Amino acid sequence: MAQDASQHRPVLSLQAPCSAAFRRSTTVVLGQLLDDENDSDAVWADSAYRSEIIEAVLKLLQFESHIHERAYRNHPLTEQQQADNRERSSIRAKVEHVFGNWTMTMGSKLVRSIGLDAVRAMLGLKHLTYNFKQLVFHHARIAV
Repeated sequence: MAQDASQHRPVLSLQAPCSAAFRRSTTVVLGQLLDDENDSDAVWADSAYRSEIIEAVLKLLQFESHIHERAYRNHPLTEQQQADNRERSSIRAKVEHVFGNWTMTMGSKLVRSIGLDAVRAMLGLKHLTYNFKQLVFHHARIAV
């Protein structure tokens, strides 16, 4: 079955904060990870990133939260929460496909470089390679 290649959007950017940022609390660096210039105001993450503080920060910054709901002991998810999580997972799977492709074909997500500029350049080349591979794949499907 042929698909229109215009349905598949390329990877445009990936923020690569310094490792010191990852050592601090997620809520402290959340503002650094969100991009005002992005086409979408949606934030996708799994349930480990859901908290009242993060939800409040996202609301304050006018981002739409698509963070998975989490079940707690003696408080299972409702049917609606489970359905919402399934929908969120289908979207996240498309994004995680990129990182799975990197892991399987481009030497994983590990980048051995000195300096943040070199890391960003390496990630940019991985983006470009992935986008070219997708372009070739979808054009080949259309040609068949």
